[in-house]
Amino acid sequence: MSDSKKPAAGKTGGKKRSRVSPKFKKILLVICAGIVLVCAFVCAVFFGVFRIRHVTVKGEVPYTAQEVVEAAGIPFGKNLFLTDYDSAIEKISTSLPYTSNIRITKKLPSTVLILVDTAKPVYGVMLPGGTYAITDENLKVLEIGAELTPGTMMVEGYSGSGVNALGKPLPFGNQVDDESIKEALAAISSAVNESGMQGIELINISNPDGIYILYDGRIIIRLGNASDVLKKLSLAQKSIEEENKLSTSQYGELNVTAAGRASFMPRDYKDMTELVDYMARKSAQAAEQGEEEDTGEPDEDTGEDDETGEEDEEY
Repeated sequence: MSDSKKPAAGKTGGKKRSRVSPKFKKILLVICAGIVLVCAFVCAVFFGVFRIRHVTVKGEVPYTAQEVVEAAGIPFGKNLFLTDYDSAIEKISTSLPYTSNIRITKKLPSTVLILVDTAKPVYGVMLPGGTYAITDENLKVLEIGAELTPGTMMVEGYSGSGVNALGKPLPFGNQVDDESIKEALAAISSAVNESGMQGIELINISNPDGIYILYDGRIIIRLGNASDVLKKLSLAQKSIEEENKLSTSQYGELNVTAAGRASFMPRDYKDMTELVDYMARKSAQAAEQGEEEDTGEPDEDTGEDDETGEEDEEY
């Protein structure tokens, strides 16, 4: 008998052939397809498919669409995805000051869409020398001139200089006082915008710890410093609403220097030195502009200032 052994049943004696599962094949196909698409997209980007051929403008602004396009400086023919749109937005904002909320979007395959709104004048910041920088609610300089734009709030106490760049934020110096005034004005601007308080004519920030605003040409609201200014303005609004129920012509001072407490002291117009000085300056400016003078002083026969109010009224 031979000593050789027969191979075990079911064994061929050769190597086992590997098999790829259908699931793995599908995954591999998806990956390959993705790579092909990415490569096709990259080729399209770099070989001229997505080139800027159209720039359109949407929005109500005091400029023509052509002026907006020219200000943006977006180069026609440049790649849609490789263009510096942040720079274009900056150019529009500075070249055309009365623009705001500028957005730029891409529309494939070759169009750039510029969306823009009109910047509204909110503050008239008195500059050294008596001229005004008209700014929006974010203190962006819209124009510089000798006259205060109607409907804007006058800001006194700004000590900056060199305001000659339209479309740029109102500049401040590097001194400690300048920084305090900058922070105070920014905080008040934000609070006024958020509170929606109407009727403010003047914001005086000459002293960052003694800020006051003038409401309706007759009530001085003393804020103290700019801390908790939104709460202070909200409290002032409520207090003024109560006062207006009694009289809409009463002069006086409203103290909200401590957030959470408001006290109103009726005053005679002539005893409010800050108000008298402000109205005198306003009348002088109106006279220079050929307008009818308004001293702001109440008529003698109204009797509206008979009560001097010896005690504060608290709310």
